[in-house]
Amino acid sequence: MTHAIRPGCCDLPTMVAPGANGSLIAADDYNETDILHLRAGRWLAVCRTKLDYHVQLFASDDDGRSWQDRGPLTQLAEHPAHLLRLADGLILFTFGIRIGKRGVGARFSDDEGASWSEPRILVRCEDASDGGYPSSCQMAEGTIGLLHQQDRCPGALPHGCGSLVAMIEELLRDHPS
Repeated sequence: MTHAIRPGCCDLPTMVAPGANGSLIAADDYNETDILHLRAGRWLAVCRTKLDYHVQLFASDDDGRSWQDRGPLTQLAEHPAHLLRLADGLILFTFGIRIGKRGVGARFSDDEGASWSEPRILVRCEDASDGGYPSSCQMAEGTIGLLHQQDRCPGALPHGCGSLVAMIEELLRDHPS
């Protein structure tokens, strides 16, 4: 399924990419979109669904002029998501776990988003009533920092934010190349 340019849309995830005039990634059931530029002309987008709150993956090979639905990356109530290209080329996909034992999960791709590792748990906070909204960055020396929303979690920052300097190296060692 390819989603073409549709100007003038409201409350839909849109993107202005080089050569595109606000191309529509997906319609109706999607919001809270994160976008990652891979290389010349290639993009990934992850969008939260409104119906069951999972994250769906979309890809563009034409600089955002059209988008292909690549399927779900999470299960029910695992949202929203963040994409980060790591220094070694892997793509880190983090997502909120917002039902049951709440926290933050992660998956990795070593082939530009064509396939993904099994989900892994980075943060678990069983006493939380809300959480999610992860955002990651990689420091110059390679450490990956993760900031996320989490209420009622030991060590949480004010306003319900939890922070973690994630030791991702162990997870990366387990990732099949």
